[in-house]
Amino acid sequence: MNAEARTNARRPFVAVVAVAIVTLAGCAGGRRAAEAPTPGASLDEAHRLAVQAQAAQGAGDLDRAVELNRQALGINGDLGGVWNNLGVALLARDRETTDVIDAGQAFKRAADLLPTDPRPYENLGTLYHQRGFADDALRYYALSLERDPNWPASLRGAVDSARRLRRSDEPALARVRRAIMIERDPTWVQTLEFERIRIENDLAEPGRPRG
Repeated sequence: MNAEARTNARRPFVAVVAVAIVTLAGCAGGRRAAEAPTPGASLDEAHRLAVQAQAAQGAGDLDRAVELNRQALGINGDLGGVWNNLGVALLARDRETTDVIDAGQAFKRAADLLPTDPRPYENLGTLYHQRGFADDALRYYALSLERDPNWPASLRGAVDSARRLRRSDEPALARVRRAIMIERDPTWVQTLEFERIRIENDLAEPGRPRG
């Protein structure tokens, strides 16, 4: 990343939403198409632990959330929603030196197991976004949008990452136009309109590549 991009990456902006959790109450939750079941008792126990982990995270007990999610995955390692939520808990805790690395690996595992769910890649985008690596963040937000082009959190994240990079190309313009059509937050609508004008003005410059 060049110096200008790093500077832009650290400028304040309307906050991108936090990492997305997969709701597990009563089941493995969310989009489970790729989650492979195991014999009843073991799967039920894994789900029970995962729901407890979600409750612990809601109560702010991140250590217990991490431990319970890991116990659930020790019983059944193919639960994509649990891998995602483990990553969320690790990223929120961010105390041990490996927490962020382990969170990224958990999100990638979740993305493999949940091939239609935009949330694991959204969370990877947010992980890099929070640390000022806008190029990597944009890459993962774009992967999330390949799964759901109208996913609001990833549209916001992708638009902000492109802004930080001063990226002005056709894909960036397409994303900001799509975001404007579905955005309901007035502050974000204003921000998106400013970004649309910036990109359109840049693309109107003679000789500028159009992506």
